[in-house]
Amino acid sequence: GLPRVSQRTLPLRADYNYPNQAGEGVDVYVIDTGININHIDFEGRAKWGVTTVPGAPNTDDNGHGTFVAGVIGSRTFGVAKKVSLIAVKGLNREGTSTLSQILAALDWVIKQNAQSSNHKNVVNLSLGAGYSKVLNSAVDTLVQSGMFIVAAAGNGNDHNIGQNACNYSPASTPTAFTVGSTNINDQMSSFSNYGQCVNIYAPGERVRSTWIGPTNREIFTDSGTSFSAPNVAGIAALIMSAERGDRSDGSWSPKNVGNRILQLGTRNVVKNFKGPANTNLLAFNGAG
Repeated sequence: GLPRVSQRTLPLRADYNYPNQAGEGVDVYVIDTGININHIDFEGRAKWGVTTVPGAPNTDDNGHGTFVAGVIGSRTFGVAKKVSLIAVKGLNREGTSTLSQILAALDWVIKQNAQSSNHKNVVNLSLGAGYSKVLNSAVDTLVQSGMFIVAAAGNGNDHNIGQNACNYSPASTPTAFTVGSTNINDQMSSFSNYGQCVNIYAPGERVRSTWIGPTNREIFTDSGTSFSAPNVAGIAALIMSAERGDRSDGSWSPKNVGNRILQLGTRNVVKNFKGPANTNLLAFNGAG
């Protein structure tokens, strides 16, 4: 999936093109199962932030978060290859959580943002549940504080058949940037949620990325909107690292970053598409 976000048309070339800044100077908070920060492909750019799951270790004991982080910013599989990654463990080893644990993770991130001198920040939420006004409100609070939030659209119902993303959270948060999934042929994934709450689509089938294991070199292949979203989190980091403005002039505002991603998106190439026509957009990093 990685080369697809750096070229407009098929067939795919083998290479991935990206700007020289490659996300340098941008912090991406990965609220997930944690990150294997010692994986060689992170080159020391991943660090542990916090664990909000009671009794859980400060490691990724599931793999999902390490995979997501790899799509965002690992050396081999990442969209933004110089980005800094921060592990925020809000999901347990089964990949599940409670609302209070996710809210605690979001609260920690907003406090970190307020204390940090670096305000080029992205938050990736490759997680979801049924519609929750409370969760959506908490996500919106982060956006209002100036952070760009990327959310997975969700993987449909119990039979993995895509549903209306507006029925899920945080995908339905109006101020979040929600991402659905496509396959290698630009077909909308059958499991991908869709609808007016989805902003854009990105590759999410048979994605390769970093994984957990004893050698810190493990890789894995998986599918889901969880792995579409980090493509867009990486693109947001690319945009922020290339932008010369500052926070005060709005250059990195969530609205401006989101608008830039929409402007870059390749229009009307997603096949078997469901949803409003203006949401038929495939993510593009602008460097192809």
